[in-house]
Amino acid sequence: MENHNKQKNKGITGLWNRIRKSQGIIPFPVVVVLLVLLLAAEILFSLLVVHLGILPGQYIALICVVLAAIDAGVLALLGNKKCGRKRYVTGLIVTMLMLIVLVPGSYFINNADNALQKLTRESEQWEEYSVIASKDSAAESVSDIRGKTVYVLGSEDKMSVEAREKLVTEADVELNDKEKDIVSLGSRIWDEKGISHDDLVLMSESQYDMVCEQIKGYKKNSKIIFTEKVMRRSDKYSSDVDVTKDPFNVYITGIDVWGDIDKVSRSDVNMIVTINPQTRTILLTSMPRDSYVPLHSFGQLDKLTHSGIYGVDETLNTVTDWLGVDFDYYVKVNFSMVVKLIDAMGGIAVYSDHEFTSSVKPQYTYFKGENHLGGYRALYFARERHSFEKSDEDRIKNQQKVMEGIIKKITTHKEILLNYDELLGIVAENMATNFSDRDFKRLARMQLSDMDTKWTVETYSIDGDDASRGTYSMGMGRELFVSLPKEESVEKAKEKIHDVMYPAQSEEEQQPDDLGDLLLDQQQNTEEGK
Repeated sequence: MENHNKQKNKGITGLWNRIRKSQGIIPFPVVVVLLVLLLAAEILFSLLVVHLGILPGQYIALICVVLAAIDAGVLALLGNKKCGRKRYVTGLIVTMLMLIVLVPGSYFINNADNALQKLTRESEQWEEYSVIASKDSAAESVSDIRGKTVYVLGSEDKMSVEAREKLVTEADVELNDKEKDIVSLGSRIWDEKGISHDDLVLMSESQYDMVCEQIKGYKKNSKIIFTEKVMRRSDKYSSDVDVTKDPFNVYITGIDVWGDIDKVSRSDVNMIVTINPQTRTILLTSMPRDSYVPLHSFGQLDKLTHSGIYGVDETLNTVTDWLGVDFDYYVKVNFSMVVKLIDAMGGIAVYSDHEFTSSVKPQYTYFKGENHLGGYRALYFARERHSFEKSDEDRIKNQQKVMEGIIKKITTHKEILLNYDELLGIVAENMATNFSDRDFKRLARMQLSDMDTKWTVETYSIDGDDASRGTYSMGMGRELFVSLPKEESVEKAKEKIHDVMYPAQSEEEQQPDDLGDLLLDQQQNTEEGK
C-alpha cells in the first residue's frame, strides 16, 4: 500500500496534489481555472494554425514542442513542493502571459482565415446604369420618363442587356438602339458643338465618364434621372494546376478607380505574370493600355483598356484571343489595393531610371536610382507618364518595377508572410481573384519552407507604333490615339512566356539548330582544309 501511494504521488494525481498544497498567493480553484484555460487556449491555437495551412510541417512541430516545453516548465514550477514563493509566482505569471499571447494569437489567425475565405469568394462584378437627360430637362424621376423613348447603345454586352431589361420593367419605357458608339449616344444630350438636346439615354457609369472626357462641358450640362445597379458573376477560370509544381499564368488587370473592387471600369494596367515554381522564375509581360486589338465578344477593334468596361472576363478572353495564352488565374486590383498593401508591407524599394516629379501629385518627387516608396508614392510612380519622352513605355516599365518590388519584398522578408492576417484583410477588401484558398496556402507554405532560394524576376513589354484609329467603344468614325502592336514583339512575348513555362522543351527545340550549326561549321572547316 505504501509503494502504491508513492507511485500515485509520482503520477498526475500526485502532481495535482502538490500544486494544491503549494504555498501560493492565489487560491487553488483559480490556479485550476488558469491551467484549464491555458490547455484550452493551446489546443485552440494549434488547431487554428493547422487549419490556416500556411506554415510548413516543421514550423508546426516546433510550435508543439515549444508549447509542450512551456507546459512542463509551468507544471514543474507550480508542482514542486520544495519550490519557493518566487518560483510559484513565476509559474503563475508564465501561465497568464501564455494566455495573453495565445488568445489574441488565435483571434488574429481566425481573422486571417476569414479574410482568405472572403478573398476567394465567388467574384461578382457590378456596374451602375443611369438614365441621363439634359440639365434643363423637365424630367426629375422615374415617373417622369414613363412611356418615353430612351436611347441605348446597340450592344449585346450581358450587363447592358440586363440593364435595358430592368429599365423597361421598372420604368415602362421604349428603347431605341440605333446608336452604335458611346459618343454618338451621349451626343443626344449634349453634343460636341455645345448644343443641348431633349432626349433620354441609358449609359453605364464607365461610359458616362468616357463621354465626359470626350465632350467638353458634358457633365455640367447633363443630369442623372434614374440609376440602377446591375450585378453579374464572373465566369469561372478554375484551375487544377498545383501552384507549387506546375507553371501557370496570372492576368493582372488594374482598374482606374478607388474603393469597391467589384466595380466595372477601364483596365489601365495589363500584365501577364508567368510563374514557374520549379525553376523559381517569374516573367512579367506588360501590354500597352492602348493596344489596338479585337474585342472577344464583339469582334471589333478597340483599345485594350476599353475591354475593362465590359468586365474582367472580356479582358481575359480578348488577350487570350490575341496572344494565344491561357490564363489559370486572374487578379483584379484598384488604386486602393496598391496603396494599402504597400503600406502594410512597410514600403518597397524601386529603381527609377529618371529623376522626376509627379504631374498628378507635385508633392511626390523621385530620384534617379533606388527609391524607398510608401503606398501613395508607389502608386503615382506607376501612374506617371507625362514626365517622360517615351510616356507610356516608361510608365509600363515603372509599373513592372513596382510589381517587382512587391514580389521581392514578399519573397525575401519572412516577416511579411508572417503578417498574414493584416495583408489578407487588405487584399480581401481591394482585390478580386479566382485563386482558391488552397492555392494561396500552398504558395505561402512553399515560400516559408524555402526562403533561401531566390526567385528570378524577368520583364518584357510588347511594343507598338503610335497611331490614330477608330474604336468600337467610342465610334469607328472617331479617331483616338492607339498603339498598333508590333508583330515581332508579340511573337517574342509568346516565346518568352513559353520558355519560362517549359524551359526543358525550349532547350530541346533549340538543339536541332545547334546541331545544324555544328555540322555547318565542320563542313566549312573541311572545305577550308581542302
